Amino acid sequence: MNPLHYIIFHPDYAREIIEVQAKAIVKGIVESWQGMIWIDEQKGNEDPYVFHSNWLYSYCHATQIKRNPNVYNSYVKENSYLFFCSGDFIDKGYLQFDTVFNVKKVTKWFGDNKTIPKEFENHNKNNKSELWRRHFRFPSLGIHIGKYTYVSKIWNGIDKSYSFLPISKEKERVFFSLEELPDDLKNKIKEKRFGKYPVPLTEEEKNNILELLDRYCSIKVITDIIKINTA
Repeated sequence: MNPLHYIIFHPDYAREIIEVQAKAIVKGIVESWQGMIWIDEQKGNEDPYVFHSNWLYSYCHATQIKRNPNVYNSYVKENSYLFFCSGDFIDKGYLQFDTVFNVKKVTKWFGDNKTIPKEFENHNKNNKSELWRRHFRFPSLGIHIGKYTYVSKIWNGIDKSYSFLPISKEKERVFFSLEELPDDLKNKIKEKRFGKYPVPLTEEEKNNILELLDRYCSIKVITDIIKINTA
């Protein structure tokens, strides 16, 4: 059974533009890169969190996407794609992307949905851990419910599927008009945009989006993302 894919909308007021150093694919070549990326505000929970070796996604709309294995229906699993897009731009008829998240695996929270997945237990309630302070601690504050954490697949030079931050030649987030999509997909997105609900995608629809991203993307930020401190 094919994995299920989603478009997930984020409001722009919750996004922050920061300067980073990272590895990126530029014109097909992997190189050290410095530039601006778009992330969740650092004063709150960063979700997806891209400063870990594998990016993590745990909260925003995560409970609204199909995770439980089902022999009759697709669900989010290995090789699912999650496209994080601007909730403001969709109202103008465009998909604008800040994160393309390819799922490597799904890890489950425990107990009262406040106990983080076991593979990250060394970060649990560890205030020295940025992963705890900036991502995992929020359910313990009653701000979010933690059910599953999605772990990204990063670029390894072999697999064609991997996570990336898509940047245009103008050094902006990549965007394109809904009119460039097949009618069925365009109409599906339009139906979901008013409530900003996650949009489930078939394998073919996921490929439609990836093809357009490849057309408009000049830089793919892929790993080793480090914030440049600007005093």
